[in-house]
Amino acid sequence: MNFSLLTKKGNKQQIKTMKIPSSASIAVHTRAQQINSQVEHQQLKKFVLDYEQREEESKREG
Repeated sequence: MNFSLLTKKGNKQQIKTMKIPSSASIAVHTRAQQINSQVEHQQLKKFVLDYEQREEESKREG
């Protein structure tokens, strides 16, 4: 898994790419957060789409 490390010397910023083993705790934790974020995003998307569909149906009926 690749991580980007942001360093700063004076006013100059540098980004260094570091390869971290997938079994490292930081990699496992980061991957779990990414998965949780994706799941939450999908749930929110489904909720919004379902809400819009219910609104359209209620406008047709009303």
